[in-house]
Amino acid sequence: MEAITHLTCSGCGAAIEPKPGQRQLECPYCGVMNSLFEPPSPESLAPELVIPIGVDQKALREFLLQVMIKDDLAPDDILEASHFESEILAFYPCFISKGSFTASWTASFGYDRQEPYTAYETVYEGNRSRQVRVTRYRTVTDWRPASGQAQGNFLVAVYAGSDLPKEVASLIPRISLESMTNYQPGFVTGYDLNPVTINSEEAQSRLKPLILERVKLAVYAHAQGDRQRDWNWNSSIHNQDLKPALIPLAQGVFSYQGQNYQIWSDGVSLSLTQADKLPQDSQRSKNMRNGYAPFALSSLTTVICFFLVEDSFAFWPVLAGLTGSLLFGIIRSRSIVNHSRKVRAASLAQKKLNEGDSNQTEEERQALYKASAKPKRFFMAKTSVDVIVIPLVTLVFLLMVLVGIFYWRLGLWEY
Repeated sequence: MEAITHLTCSGCGAAIEPKPGQRQLECPYCGVMNSLFEPPSPESLAPELVIPIGVDQKALREFLLQVMIKDDLAPDDILEASHFESEILAFYPCFISKGSFTASWTASFGYDRQEPYTAYETVYEGNRSRQVRVTRYRTVTDWRPASGQAQGNFLVAVYAGSDLPKEVASLIPRISLESMTNYQPGFVTGYDLNPVTINSEEAQSRLKPLILERVKLAVYAHAQGDRQRDWNWNSSIHNQDLKPALIPLAQGVFSYQGQNYQIWSDGVSLSLTQADKLPQDSQRSKNMRNGYAPFALSSLTTVICFFLVEDSFAFWPVLAGLTGSLLFGIIRSRSIVNHSRKVRAASLAQKKLNEGDSNQTEEERQALYKASAKPKRFFMAKTSVDVIVIPLVTLVFLLMVLVGIFYWRLGLWEY
């Protein structure tokens, strides 16, 4: 929106009276031309291109819920105990740069080959030794200079605002621009629009590394041989076109145990994700580590006895104890994770049932009802009896290792 910037002369300070429609006014006293309106600000920059939003609120909610329960250490109650603060689809400003490039490059390409050489080995015969000549092979790289030209097109985007955190703004250059089209107000009606805060010069500065990365990839595509080195190139940019555009981003904010967490994605296909460090169940992590206690103690005992016991070990009992204790830790850890996944999947199904969707069919509701049943816990996944199970299992596998180490004293094997 245009605004009057001068009511007094910038030259002599005399009072001046602007008339409607005037953009400049000559001071009647000193002759200085006074501008009555500010130049267009970055916020008034009209977009020329837009990437339409490709998802709806239902798809966004489903995406957010899936991200919340995805991690293996996500709390089992994360869906029941959390509350969504906001779920937003909005447009953010960016600059789109399109053009072509050519690059002249030089490099050295290495080609490996096997080269024979003569070596000498010491051979012992009785109390005597002698040198024997043998033929061995080594890898030799032949380096050859090379040069050429690379060319290609680029289409890159960079964030043109200042409100987004750096990590979230990094999503914009990764969004596919295939669905980009000419701007029309209907594409953004009903959605929030964030303002442009940089000019074209700053945009060019931010776009330059992205364009140079495209050039680098095109140059490296000419690599030959088994290895390469000494890359150098000079590039030229042609027909570069810079246009302001709008790109959609999706954001969800949920609270869990008094703390807010943000999840971001592109608003095109929800294929990109940037999220805060989400809640994790520290107790589950501890329980999973506890399952490897038998293996850790058995391994430590084996190592210590290897240096302290001079007599030979019985290999199979020791191997059985170590392998069994390791398998116990792996199976128990996976059981805990799998059970938690089933609990979270059941919670997700229950949440969908509670929220209700008028478009759901009876078959879909029955499937959700079936999926919402809480899973039975496999005994390996039970952590409440760790105080008994872990010491007992540790004792069993440790005894197997000790039997193998001290087999000759127990009289179990002849030697």
